[in-house]
Amino acid sequence: ICAESYKKIENFQASPKFCGAFAEIMCILFKVNESKNNYISVFKDSVEFSKELIKADSLEEYLNEAYELLGLSQNESSFWEAVCEIKGVRWPDFMNDEQELNNFLIEHLEIDLPKEDRQIDFDNFSTIESIRFLKNITDSLGITLEKIKDHFKTFIGLKKWHFDRLTDVSWEIEKMYANTLWESFSSRNKEEQKGFIDKRNAFRNWFNNYDWNDAELPAYLIELDYFSILKGKANIEFDLELNENKNPIVICPDYVDILAKHEEIEKSFNNEQRSLLFFSGNQDEILKIIESLITPEVEKPIEGKKDLLILPIVETNFVNKTSFSSNRRVKQKTGNGGAVDPNKEKVKRKAGKNAELRVRDTFVEKYGRKNVQWISGNSDEVRIDDSLGYDFLYRKNEDDEWTFMEVKSVSANSFIISENELNVAFINKDKYHLALVKMDQINIDSDFFKNSDLENEYNLINSGHSIKPYDYEIYVEF
Repeated sequence: ICAESYKKIENFQASPKFCGAFAEIMCILFKVNESKNNYISVFKDSVEFSKELIKADSLEEYLNEAYELLGLSQNESSFWEAVCEIKGVRWPDFMNDEQELNNFLIEHLEIDLPKEDRQIDFDNFSTIESIRFLKNITDSLGITLEKIKDHFKTFIGLKKWHFDRLTDVSWEIEKMYANTLWESFSSRNKEEQKGFIDKRNAFRNWFNNYDWNDAELPAYLIELDYFSILKGKANIEFDLELNENKNPIVICPDYVDILAKHEEIEKSFNNEQRSLLFFSGNQDEILKIIESLITPEVEKPIEGKKDLLILPIVETNFVNKTSFSSNRRVKQKTGNGGAVDPNKEKVKRKAGKNAELRVRDTFVEKYGRKNVQWISGNSDEVRIDDSLGYDFLYRKNEDDEWTFMEVKSVSANSFIISENELNVAFINKDKYHLALVKMDQINIDSDFFKNSDLENEYNLINSGHSIKPYDYEIYVEF
């Protein structure tokens, strides 16, 4: 095909014989004879023209996959192309890999890719490494995210990063809201106080459903004062001036002994009845409610309440001591015909509550009341929600972000965890801790759900469509 006489790439591209030979070699190598004409087009036409053909055939996902296999995603390439356009630097038609990109940036923009480049999320810029990277690029090159957006049309800015930070702050603002609301309801009559919990829950419902616009949460600014943004919005939304945060609101001490004698009945309280527990002066009404709920099936009142213990906290790592057994017990919800032993279930519930009580008291003693929120269905605090997938929110000091924590009582070497708890844990693995209470000690593993083998097995089990487990038994070695 006379290839030896060609001096430039254009000579090869203009030769039908060479293009045909190139395409045939590719077809033989990859065993895709039906794609010969595609290979001819890719080699013969310019890169930009080939890209347009790919888009026209709706095959962008394959192009993006090819870029990522080469170490450079489409969004990363588009980001740097936008930066180069802003700085008046011509971006090459094709960039082979990360090393070639690094050499190009050093030569033309005098910047070096950070060592953590692979941790930069060029799709959503939702990691701390991405934020550091953007701050460094904008500062060193004197450009703005708004300018990048003008040249990178699919650049969505920092929407996800800002909302995630706002969510972290929301737990603190929610506590302020609850305290302000409680102070307001304390001076109201009994009928109004019955609406306290529903009003208290209104904050989280509002936050979860509110659609933040660009003016309220600017996606193209790197640094925002999340606390002031959310506090100001909440003040307006609920017509309240949120007070400085205080301790979480708990059941009034006047009723603790009464409830200790009727623990099972308390679980039957609706929101209006439970609301009365957080204000003094409602003892007669609470006794009437308890009396109305007593049935012959309910056990006789239990006397007294055991003192709670402050337990030692042991930092533990179960990463190489954990398994989903192949013959693990997979439980399913049972209907009226299910063979569930009510006495065993009651013992398990009691053990679970005692474990949570001990964790609460221990963590309050260690980190302070303001830094511990007990929100499971066993809690004596005003905000309880068993659907969240964790039992506690805690932090070691007021400057830290809130961490999720699931508490399990362990008697042998295994514990049961629900599908919802596992799902929430893997989604929030960087801020989800596991506390296993065993032998009067709290074993805390902050990396338990970062175990990729455990997550892969969980995803595999849940990949089926016809049947899925309701909960799991996980084995650990102490």
